[in-house]
Amino acid sequence: MFNLHRWYLRMSKDHGKMFGVKYRDHDFFRGEEDFWVYFENLYHIYHRQALDASIITIWVLQETQRSRKYGWHHQIGFMSPLLVNQKVLNENYKETCQNMYDSLTMQNYKSYIFIPYNFG
Repeated sequence: MFNLHRWYLRMSKDHGKMFGVKYRDHDFFRGEEDFWVYFENLYHIYHRQALDASIITIWVLQETQRSRKYGWHHQIGFMSPLLVNQKVLNENYKETCQNMYDSLTMQNYKSYIFIPYNFG
């Protein structure tokens, strides 16, 4: 966490307002994609304020890497917080339900599937 904070301070001062994060198909079974995270959202982590779905997604990606490292990835699955959150649910209920169904279907062999739901 200390290294992330040090990187955050250096990058936010010198390199703009946001940074990119990429995930692969085996992370959420939705193909490869990238998304942008505002440095301001990292500020909220350190001050324990409401978190954006992109920050929750970074945490989920970290957990998927950890599950692969320890050989748990065949038992534990994750649903993308970018696809299932309060904002997306309110804007497009049917698409969110379909995304949840697709994710559960793709990971049906796993013992546990975490759905890190973001109310923000």
